[in-house]
Amino acid sequence: MANIEPGQPRRFRKGEEEDLLALMRGLARFEGYLDDFGVTAPDIVNAGLSYPPQFFGHVVPDRNSAALVGMAVTYIIPWTFSGKPHLVLKELYVDEAARGLGVGQLLMDAVLAQAHEIGAYGVQWTVLGENDRAKAFYRSLGAHHDAKWENWEIQLSGMAPIGAPSIAIDNAAR
Repeated sequence: MANIEPGQPRRFRKGEEEDLLALMRGLARFEGYLDDFGVTAPDIVNAGLSYPPQFFGHVVPDRNSAALVGMAVTYIIPWTFSGKPHLVLKELYVDEAARGLGVGQLLMDAVLAQAHEIGAYGVQWTVLGENDRAKAFYRSLGAHHDAKWENWEIQLSGMAPIGAPSIAIDNAAR
């Protein structure tokens, strides 16, 4: 991708799922979880273009080729301690050839616009511990590291179900 000229950020569209998937794979490679990456192009269509969408994909195309050069994936936690929604930035990735061209800023502007649009209390995300460039970028936007909370997880692959009763959702109560 020579002579990249970033276009305006927008939501990804049907027909761009392979390009968005390539950016997601780029992030997975960069962050070291490519072997565990299981998202497919149909998954992106089913989850990102469904109603209501399970995630929102913000993209920045190259003006010269229309190829996607950056993406941000968000989802909404509809109810939090504040009584307002919270926006989670799940992924932000800029193709290596487009770094330093303002694509990350364009994507963060789109994410913040979405947060304002939904009346969110705030935006939260995680950063790979050794990604000092990302941390510096986020600080330049006025973000701060929340040292009060730690990430925890349980990976369910290969884990037998625990004997607790499942929680059934009563559709009749809706």
